[in-house]
Amino acid sequence: MALSQDDLQAIATIMDAKLDPVKMEIAEMKTEITGMKTEITGMKTEITGIKTEITGMKTDITGIKSEIT
Repeated sequence: MALSQDDLQAIATIMDAKLDPVKMEIAEMKTEITGMKTEITGMKTEITGIKTEITGMKTDITGIKSEIT
């Protein structure tokens, strides 16, 4: 027994209704992931700044050691 076009359309409508919450959750997760990527990029920038500061401190400490000895 073949399904009529109306049957197929009804099935498609039901499936779309069932999938809408899943689609919304996926969209929300994508937004959250984008936010996390932005935060990670910010953290990388901060870490780079901290590394630069540490390098500067090492240079200062080396200079102080030279002055002391």
